[in-house]
Amino acid sequence: MKPTYEELEKTVAALRRRVIENDHNWAVMIDGYERKCAELKQQVAALAADNAQMLRLLTDISENHVEYYSEGEDGMFAGIPLDYVSEINMYVSRDVNAENPFTVTDAAIAEIRASAITAALCSSSEYLDTDCVMYRLGISYELAGMRTAGAIELHDSLISAAKQLRAEASK
Repeated sequence: MKPTYEELEKTVAALRRRVIENDHNWAVMIDGYERKCAELKQQVAALAADNAQMLRLLTDISENHVEYYSEGEDGMFAGIPLDYVSEINMYVSRDVNAENPFTVTDAAIAEIRASAITAALCSSSEYLDTDCVMYRLGISYELAGMRTAGAIELHDSLISAAKQLRAEASK
C-alpha cells in the first residue's frame, strides 16, 4: 500500500529534523577540533621558540669558540667563553636555584613520557583481569589472582608516575 501524502510529509519532516540535528552535531565536533588545532598550534609555537633559543645558544658556541693545539697532550682543544659554559651547565645540571630556559620543551618531553606509560597500560589491560589471566595462561584462579594483584600494583604505580611526570611538567 502506498503512503498517503500526509505520511510522506511526516517522513520528510522527520528526516529534516534529523539532518538539522546532525548538522548541529557536526558543528559541535568541528568547533572542538578547531579549538584543539588552535591549542596545538600554540604548543608548536612555544616549542619552536624553545628550540630557537637552544639553536642560538649552540650557534653562538660554535661561532665563538677558539681552537688550539696542545703539543703535550696530542690533540685539539676548544675554548668556550665561560658565560656559554655556565648557561649549558645550568641547563644540564639543573641546579635547584637555576632558571630553566627550556620549560616548554621539558613539558612536551614529560607529556610524551606520561602518554607512553598510559598507552602501554591501556594496551595491556587484560593483565588486570583475573579471568583473562587464568584462561590465557591456563592456571588456577588463585594463581591468576596473585598475578593480577601484582599487575594492579604495578599499574597503579605507573599511573602515579605518569601523573607525577605531568605535575612536574606543569610547574
